[in-house]
Amino acid sequence: MKTIRLYPLFLSLLVSAALGSSAFSQTDNAKAVETITSRWIVNCNNQKDQTKLDCTMSQSILQKQSRKRIVAATIAKEGDAFSLVLSLPHGLDLLSGVAISVDDGASGWHPFSTADANGAYSKIDLTPNLIAGFKAGNTFKIEAFSAGKQKISVEMSLAGFSDSHALVTQF
Repeated sequence: MKTIRLYPLFLSLLVSAALGSSAFSQTDNAKAVETITSRWIVNCNNQKDQTKLDCTMSQSILQKQSRKRIVAATIAKEGDAFSLVLSLPHGLDLLSGVAISVDDGASGWHPFSTADANGAYSKIDLTPNLIAGFKAGNTFKIEAFSAGKQKISVEMSLAGFSDSHALVTQF
């Protein structure tokens, strides 16, 4: 099993999936993929209960020209606990699941929860230790296998995570 760790290649594969390709394929222009990486953004609304704010924090990586989502991570508070939903494109081996890790720490594999016309999703319950790792870390790595069984990975920044998490925790 071959591991691909080239960030531009992963983005190229994800872009091809997000732009309509039914499976990942390697392209010669992997280095030409330009992306937009956002910071951790907090969004609140009172749609469920007019008297209470529900807040989430999220970060997305978008393809620069089309502004299509390549990968997104959304954290929501559910009672006293937090969950992470990863939104990934088509073309992944759904049976293999997805792994997450902070910096160069150990990876924990999680199943995909569902898939639809917009991609594949994994909902992960966040432990207090993992949240503490996000707060102390620099990068958040997401790994999965393509339908062709190649390991692919992308990293998201954890800059601003602590401040955004503190806002979400208030509500």
